[in-house]
Amino acid sequence: MLKPSELGVTGRKRSISAHEDLVLKKLNSLSNKKIATVCKDILQSKSGDKINIPTGVNTQHINEITNYFAEVAGPILAVKNNLIPGIRMTNICEYSVSDTEALYDFIIYKNNKPILISNKALEGATNTLKPGNVIQILSEPANSALKKKWEKTVPYKVMQVLDESNVVSGPIKAIKQFYPSTFPSIRVADYEKVIQVMSTGNEAKIPKSEVPASFMKIINENPDASANFKKHGAALASMINFLFEKELAKYSKSDSSYHELFVDATSKSVLFMKFGIDRKGVMTALISDPKESSKKAFLRSKQGVERRSSSTGKLKLDKMGFQP
Repeated sequence: MLKPSELGVTGRKRSISAHEDLVLKKLNSLSNKKIATVCKDILQSKSGDKINIPTGVNTQHINEITNYFAEVAGPILAVKNNLIPGIRMTNICEYSVSDTEALYDFIIYKNNKPILISNKALEGATNTLKPGNVIQILSEPANSALKKKWEKTVPYKVMQVLDESNVVSGPIKAIKQFYPSTFPSIRVADYEKVIQVMSTGNEAKIPKSEVPASFMKIINENPDASANFKKHGAALASMINFLFEKELAKYSKSDSSYHELFVDATSKSVLFMKFGIDRKGVMTALISDPKESSKKAFLRSKQGVERRSSSTGKLKLDKMGFQP
């Protein structure tokens, strides 16, 4: 209901003033007038103001507003709260046609130069910076010095492996190549056998009789993986991936150079808008720069041992990415 695509603001550039007019028009046409009223109140408020939350607007509605309408309101709030110096209602804003753009949610143009902005719930997660984004950003001519700085390092090479591989085989390849001491009992031949199967597709699986003993050892040591193996009578690629993603995430948390790579890749490319409404209705809207964040970025994944869509039954898989 409140996603940019659902409110019809995607796919073309327009001034922030014209964007506000369009958003108000769309809100007036919503069937749920109480949610529309809250959203219009947000557009007229500044960070620190109290939003009137009428009876009937529940936590789920507030979460939808925080996660989706905050993206729609972003350019307007940026101007009214002076979150980006020099931005006025006459500046141009733009939304991707896709609601799942990996790096940003909307763009504001300043002196014809794009400022990429990712919406982030004040107490929640934000868009992950995917390996392909990192490679792409550092490959731009303007960032040649950064690419030279990073291209021979392990974090950058890990990004390359993750980018060039399918979802389930990237992390295990990275562990095998750059962190071989993680599982000292796994022989190179065992790695190669398992990786060969996992590289054939995200739904791949290894029959029970063909799983190397070294892999059975680490599967049995993890209760979730062990239960999944018993359930299917085979080692699902997604389950093995779960084990190796956990280890790769640990390395990215303990090695500060991963955060440094994230900062170098994003400091000139994307800002984060943090938006929230607390239990008293007080709204917060602010812009943060990745390089000034007190939290260190690390590689994360939304995968579990086997995460499937409740409606289609298909695996819900996504490549690991930087979580600021």
